[in-house]
Amino acid sequence: MTDPVDLLQSLVSIPSVNPMGRNVSGPEFGEARMTAFLEQWFADLGVQLPWIFPGCSWKSTT
Repeated sequence: MTDPVDLLQSLVSIPSVNPMGRNVSGPEFGEARMTAFLEQWFADLGVQLPWIFPGCSWKSTT
């Protein structure tokens, strides 16, 4: 398991900006980096995450 302080420091250091309806673009906006970090963190723990695709039912990553 990861030390909670280390995990929190990692999460806080990831740029993620909610544009709140503004028309913006760039890697610093949105949650893609946060999502990628958490996907890898859970994968390293052996957790399998399901994916949801628009218009489709649950689809496993396995």
